[in-house]
Amino acid sequence: MTKIDNKDFLWYSLYSFAGFGLEILLMMIENIFVKEQTTFTACIHWTLTIILWGTISFILYKNSKKKLKFDLINNDNVSKRKLLLAIILIIVYLITKYFVIGGIKPINEFKELGIIKFIFQYMYYFFETILIILTISFGQRFFEAISKNKIIPYGGLVLAFTWGLMHILTQSMATGIFAFASAIIYGIVYLLLNKNTKCSYLSILFMFIL
Repeated sequence: MTKIDNKDFLWYSLYSFAGFGLEILLMMIENIFVKEQTTFTACIHWTLTIILWGTISFILYKNSKKKLKFDLINNDNVSKRKLLLAIILIIVYLITKYFVIGGIKPINEFKELGIIKFIFQYMYYFFETILIILTISFGQRFFEAISKNKIIPYGGLVLAFTWGLMHILTQSMATGIFAFASAIIYGIVYLLLNKNTKCSYLSILFMFIL
């Protein structure tokens, strides 16, 4: 039986983060052929990104289950106390977000994008959240294995220092700092929800899109 190297979990977390980078590569290719940004080209971009992210997510899920014996689909029960703490944290986060971005995100984006682009943008968010969950899950598994500590949001910290910092490079400093802090909070919610995949995905998606 092949021995599983714990470092592989860190690599899989970084592979998940690299999945975000596929969009940058796609944009570089698009810039060669697309001279004018329109609703059509924006929707094509989001569609292609969704395909890339969906594909890499599926590959990482199947390979981790087969090679690392790590099933990402966790349905463990969540205690009422931790569920309550998660709900309180989510509410505090959303109130803070409201003041940081100056309103409710979907309302602001609907006004800016219009109905068609809004729909494609939010489909894109659904798949971005999958990569967020993968990065957190693999990162948490790796650091728990080497530290034996299961209360620190390692997965959120990995997401913060990858996906979070990437926002500083690709967007503004303020956006990057908020994304960095958000990543850590996502990691905390993931732990509070006992790593339950469905609950964690829906909660993080809710925080992300709202």
